[in-house]
Amino acid sequence: MYWRIYLKSGANIYKVLKIEQKNDDIYIFPSNSLYLSHDFLKDLTFGEELVIKESYLSDKINHYSAHSSGERHIKDLENRTVEIIYGDHIKGLSKPTPLITMVASTNKGSLVKNVKGRWFGYNLPNDVNYLIFEIIAYPFSSILQFNQSFQINNDEKTRESFDWKVLNMSNCNIGIITRSSNNAKTSIPVNILFEHSPEKTIIITRVGKEEVLCQVSKISIKDSPF
Repeated sequence: MYWRIYLKSGANIYKVLKIEQKNDDIYIFPSNSLYLSHDFLKDLTFGEELVIKESYLSDKINHYSAHSSGERHIKDLENRTVEIIYGDHIKGLSKPTPLITMVASTNKGSLVKNVKGRWFGYNLPNDVNYLIFEIIAYPFSSILQFNQSFQINNDEKTRESFDWKVLNMSNCNIGIITRSSNNAKTSIPVNILFEHSPEKTIIITRVGKEEVLCQVSKISIKDSPF
């Protein structure tokens, strides 16, 4: 089972990613994407603010995968494993599990002509050219409470947009939270993938013209008692 996700801006369509389930494993194939190595966060403290630029990122990737064993892999375009972390087992998932955060924009490398197969998309307004995707796997029985704690000083009174969508896979749900703002159009020429781990990850607070502003943090997701 799989889904493809796109952005639409004017008459143009841009591929974001493909989510596919193979057996009990989840694969995410991002379009034209670099990733931030988890080693980058090793010596940073919680709450520390980062400015991420394209030059800080590792190579383009073929896919990210979350396996039934608990292993998470990132593989490069040669299909070589370039990063491994460990998290909750995807098979028999018992609680909500954050997978990745991704900044997807209307960059030339993601432009497509034809859209095929199972897909859905997001129609961007004229003053926005990116979306932030938070992708979570969670059991069918879960009702989620999602909490991200960060502060935006919105002096320019920009428009902040949020959306939530659920994809039904064969052994779990995939929750997708999207965020965007018309504070600035980004000119970063690639999509950017950030891999979550149970110990330390990042929260994106703002996407700028040439950089992504982040904080070192944890994502808190739990089942609702209601």
